[in-house]
Amino acid sequence: MALNKFFSKLRTIFSHEIEKRKIRSHVRSGTPVPFQYQGNKFFVNPDSTAEYHVFNSTQKLSRMVELINKDAKIIFDVGANCGIFSALVALKLSESKVYAFEPSPELTPFLEMNCRQLGIEILTKAIGEENGRKKLFVNLDSQQANSFVLDAAAVLTEQNRLREIEVDCITLDSFARSRSIGKVDVLKIDVQGFEGCVLRGAKDLVKSVDQLFIESTWLDVESVIELIPFAISCGFKFAVVINPVYLGADILLSRTNPIFADKQFGFALTANLLKQTWV
Repeated sequence: MALNKFFSKLRTIFSHEIEKRKIRSHVRSGTPVPFQYQGNKFFVNPDSTAEYHVFNSTQKLSRMVELINKDAKIIFDVGANCGIFSALVALKLSESKVYAFEPSPELTPFLEMNCRQLGIEILTKAIGEENGRKKLFVNLDSQQANSFVLDAAAVLTEQNRLREIEVDCITLDSFARSRSIGKVDVLKIDVQGFEGCVLRGAKDLVKSVDQLFIESTWLDVESVIELIPFAISCGFKFAVVINPVYLGADILLSRTNPIFADKQFGFALTANLLKQTWV
């Protein structure tokens, strides 16, 4: 038995090494990076972090998708990047309608590859607290680290590796009204320190959200300080810490008690949490 486990682990290591070499080849040639996950083919953009996102980020996104209620019908993916989360949701919930919001035009081709055939609506828009134009800081080394917050973008690269572009920005409230969407079952936000602005532009919509996935990191101090008071004020009853991320974690806020894995930490959101202080 022990010998079988050894050879199985060896085959996995060997297989991963072959896959890593293929990824590096695509990155060098600047071509879309294909990979298989759970029997499905996906693509990521060919930048320096492609290998990490194939072997790590996809598993993190999958753990998030596993927690989504089976009866969810409307899903908003804000900060969709290459669309892996959106695609995984659509594959799990074939009757759902998924909207993928991603402001970087350079990532649109990868969203098309991963999402279009699944019926996901792709919107090349930023989401914020007001409608208009917004300056996006594009990380030339990793599009996964793009941000509307200069300090957050600069933490992950050198200043001379950032490029500024202007993109269209809308609020979730205005978008929902324009589409006559009264309820969103699942809202996922991953916007590298811009989470507060997204939520301030969704004051009406968030009242209808059953499950909110949000990244809380020290790149956005507000997201750490305000997370629990915000969650309680909006009527969320439970929180689950899903994945570690750079300087923080992916959090699920839910109105019902979710079933989560053993290695995930969850707790009830009660008013008593607001009364606890260290001084």
